[in-house]
Amino acid sequence: MSSDEFSYPQPPLSEAKVWLVGQRPGTPAFLDPYMKVWSDKHIEQYYQFSRPYEDGYWLFRGETSLFKLNIRKFGYSVLDYFLLDNNFKEYLRKWDKIKKQTQTIWFINYKKTTVDLSDEELVDLVCKCQNLLEVIWAVSPLAAMIGDMATEWTNWWLEKKNVPAEEAKIIFPKLFCYPKISETIKRQIAISRKMRFSLNKNKTALRLAQEFAYAKSNFDGYVEYTIDDVLKAAEAARNFSKKEQRQSVKIKKSILKKLGATEQEKNIFSLFGYCQYNRDERMSYEQRLFVLIDRVLSELSKRFLIDVATLKYSFSEELTVEKLRDEKFRQMLKERQKNGLLVYWKDGKIGEYLLGQAGSILFDGVQVDSIQGDKVKGQVAFKGKVKGVVRIINNPKENVPDEPFVLVTSMTSPDFIQFLRKCVAVVTDEGGITCHAAILSRELKKPCIIGTKIATQVLHDGDLVEVDADNGVVRKL
Repeated sequence: MSSDEFSYPQPPLSEAKVWLVGQRPGTPAFLDPYMKVWSDKHIEQYYQFSRPYEDGYWLFRGETSLFKLNIRKFGYSVLDYFLLDNNFKEYLRKWDKIKKQTQTIWFINYKKTTVDLSDEELVDLVCKCQNLLEVIWAVSPLAAMIGDMATEWTNWWLEKKNVPAEEAKIIFPKLFCYPKISETIKRQIAISRKMRFSLNKNKTALRLAQEFAYAKSNFDGYVEYTIDDVLKAAEAARNFSKKEQRQSVKIKKSILKKLGATEQEKNIFSLFGYCQYNRDERMSYEQRLFVLIDRVLSELSKRFLIDVATLKYSFSEELTVEKLRDEKFRQMLKERQKNGLLVYWKDGKIGEYLLGQAGSILFDGVQVDSIQGDKVKGQVAFKGKVKGVVRIINNPKENVPDEPFVLVTSMTSPDFIQFLRKCVAVVTDEGGITCHAAILSRELKKPCIIGTKIATQVLHDGDLVEVDADNGVVRKL
């Protein structure tokens, strides 16, 4: 692909395919609808990108989803789209509409007791929530797609500007700041303010835990937001400084001016900064839906005597009260859960579905990386150098190790916060500079290396490693 296919300069795209590879807890359809958005081309309802996304393989086995997505061209295409005309303003209009719809369904239902709803009302609510999840992803491909190629583009741009390597490492994270306060920090500030002026701290903390009940939930469903979490959030708010954020924005502008950035390059970095902000914002709205979906599925599970994990293997368009009573449908869901379900597409075509061993063979046959040596390289998200013992954690329900440890995982999410607070460093397989791990490591001041692709395969539990987040290298000792 030549660079003149885009409206902006970019590094040459190699012939080798570039893949986003990872895994996360959570089963298909109701808590992980993204593959369906891509494979069914929901994105095309909102945008006309110049190039389609390419190959994708999303495998669901048991209570884990694994994915291999070829997204590099799509990422560049998304950026190109939002740089042209008024496309970004139109996106913000659509996104505001979706946020209001999500907020409305949350406020109407988060205090309701699911026991009081009829079977039909439960099914209707859970389908509305899952459909909203699909729309959230289809409307906002910006954060995920641009975020993962922003790292590559920025490194290339700094090199093109002849910035020395050591100076580039310092400049790099400063180019991704954004003037708006993230949803996480907004929540922390709101909690801190309400706790400060409260006459009954315990009562207020309990009410806030209910109000922000979604704050730790993720693709695996509802995770309780406790009074202790409220108190920690209030404490964390003290670390935020509006003055420092304003200063960061000024520094970014100064760097771009010093390096002679064009107006188009300034717009690109503005979009990169928005991606970092939007990643956190988008997740906060998804989390509200995760909570409602989990509550409804738990109630349906009791009424129809079918396991919640099995129910998550259904799709919203096929879920009805009649089908929940149909033994053939129930058996089909159990088969999907037991044998695995692969959703895949090639060359940007509408997705196909494979059940059982055939899907697993196809997924496992897609080779995307060769693993060699005892060293892992990635992108620095927050600088620092530490030594520690590796703990591979891909399920946030695991126990937090008592001793200090290096958190190695495919990706992090809001319900990993207890691990992020306790670990001495973070290393992830996937993610760009705008990913969740990058954002949280900067807030918590933890050395962090992201986008290694192979850390969870090269490193093992108990390995003693040096995490050199000054240079983006993890070495076995």
